[in-house]
Amino acid sequence: MKRRIKGIEAVLTAGLFCTAAAWAQDASVRQGPRPLEANLSTVGKNVLGLKGRGIDGRDWSLKATDKPTVIALTNTTCPVTKKYSPVLARIEEQYEGKVNFVFVNPSFAEPAGDMAANVQQHGFDGPYLHDPSGKFVSTLKAQTTTDVFVITGDGEVAYRGAVSDQYGLGYSLNAAKKELLKDAIDAVLAGVDPEVTATWAPGCVLASTSEEEIKAVSYAEDVAKIIQEACVDCHRPGGVGPFRLDSYEQVKDHAGMVRYAIENRIMPPWFAADPGQGEHSPWKNDLSLSEEQIKTIQAWMDADMPEGDPNKAPKQESYEDGWSLSKPDVVYQLPREFQVKAEGT
Repeated sequence: MKRRIKGIEAVLTAGLFCTAAAWAQDASVRQGPRPLEANLSTVGKNVLGLKGRGIDGRDWSLKATDKPTVIALTNTTCPVTKKYSPVLARIEEQYEGKVNFVFVNPSFAEPAGDMAANVQQHGFDGPYLHDPSGKFVSTLKAQTTTDVFVITGDGEVAYRGAVSDQYGLGYSLNAAKKELLKDAIDAVLAGVDPEVTATWAPGCVLASTSEEEIKAVSYAEDVAKIIQEACVDCHRPGGVGPFRLDSYEQVKDHAGMVRYAIENRIMPPWFAADPGQGEHSPWKNDLSLSEEQIKTIQAWMDADMPEGDPNKAPKQESYEDGWSLSKPDVVYQLPREFQVKAEGT
């Protein structure tokens, strides 16, 4: 952060704001699995014929089979999704030969190389499909990048929702208390309905598609300036944000999570605000968005996120590599290495 508060230079990196504080400061945003509204549930829907293409170039389609199928939404940037990736890999291995697993990445901006590396890192065996058109999202009414769907052998959705309650928005547990996906698989294999059939899955929110006509608001002329001033300092290559927001493609790709974050005032991170002060902040370096800025971004998303004329977008900012503040007064070094667990808290 290149800012001073009353002459005292902040020595906390922006990463503390963009990661831990943003989700943990307010208990109201710490969210785990919860019952899903009936109108959003696809339980009971038959989705035979749903098809896509894998990152290996092979076509895949859901056909009637003697085994249930798990369709797991995923991506390579969402922090909660990344935590669940090794969990999904273990569950896939546990049910090898009994259940077919398919992984679906709905991003259109993530590089193919990153997706291939994700498969390599976690050892996914099932097809890894790239679905930039959002066909799986719209057909299954997926809400987040951690949604999983258990499909019976005849193509009917028996469960949709969270993998478990181990990870959520603003929290993590050393072990799951509710193994929702495994319980649903076990129930389907036993020929009975899962006890829990539909939950909201905490993860990065996916943007819903709109059939409305493109309106006057565009990314280049209206949204890019807001994103550049409020988001890109962290969400850029070398920044501390978990994904990039430095281009039209990246913002559109993460539009669902952007909308969720700004509407709930989780991002940009600013916790010194007084809810009663309205638009008049006493802080000259207040990071929060105004109501007008939020409404502009909402209008753009509601209009199917048109790019507009790229030539009218503001010039990209340049950023220093590495330490971007002035020279620190003191640098403290941990006296010995500290081993951080790969999973859990």
